[in-house]
Amino acid sequence: MDRLVFRPLRGRGSGGITMAIASLGIGIALRAVTQTICGPSNERYTTSINKAVTIFWDLQVKPDQFMIVALTLVPAVAVYFLLYRERLGKAMRAMELRTAVMLALLNPRPDAPTSIGMPRTA
Repeated sequence: MDRLVFRPLRGRGSGGITMAIASLGIGIALRAVTQTICGPSNERYTTSINKAVTIFWDLQVKPDQFMIVALTLVPAVAVYFLLYRERLGKAMRAMELRTAVMLALLNPRPDAPTSIGMPRTA
């Protein structure tokens, strides 16, 4: 694909938008060719369909969705404990605060406004 499509576009000095549109067009064309060869029918990889479980009211959840939530919550809780309970997390937050304070104390131009239409007060 590079020799056929992208190299000539780069040779002409085309921009990123042109490359992105060309990539999208190639993807659509490849999908159409694949559907023409293999057929557009759906293929199922499992023979059984998991039934939804009603939790409360009319909320129905499939077992796969329970697993997805669990696999998302475990790393999120682990990162929380790392950042807010462990010594490494406290050190990381301290460095972030130090960097923010240093950036706030930088004053490249004393007369520069802090925001649009508001003069800086010393």
